[in-house]
Amino acid sequence: MLPVRFYNKGFTLIEAIVAMVIFGIAFSGLYLVFGIAIKGASDARTIMHLNLIANQIVESISAETRRDPNDDLNPLKTPSLYNANLKNCGSYGSSDIRNSWCTNLNDVVGGFQGTNAKQQRSVTVTKLSDHLYVDIHFVIGGDSKGNNISQVVMARRIRP
Repeated sequence: MLPVRFYNKGFTLIEAIVAMVIFGIAFSGLYLVFGIAIKGASDARTIMHLNLIANQIVESISAETRRDPNDDLNPLKTPSLYNANLKNCGSYGSSDIRNSWCTNLNDVVGGFQGTNAKQQRSVTVTKLSDHLYVDIHFVIGGDSKGNNISQVVMARRIRP
């Protein structure tokens, strides 16, 4: 009778290497998808914060319309006082409402970087007939080519 050989008690070196290669390919695919998911979640969070800030700006302008109609700070009388370029907070005094908008924006998404020409942080208030129109444009982030930007554009009408 021939001796019994026990080849089925473990893995050969080739089988172990093949298993490691298969695991490595699968793991690298998962790692790539995980990175894309993290970037997507970060972008969604940034856009959510930009929308919240834009809504706060509209609400604060709307609240200011409750001032006395003859008050110069009433946006229905002087809407241009609420126009803002929020790239530099230092251009507004500490008591100016635009300073708080700019500071809030910088706290949430960081200061203005100017890494591409598309970046924008502006609030425009105009009055047509009796209504105020508030246009807010936030374009944040991105590289020098304008890729990977987060953008929020909001237009609201405020009735007297």
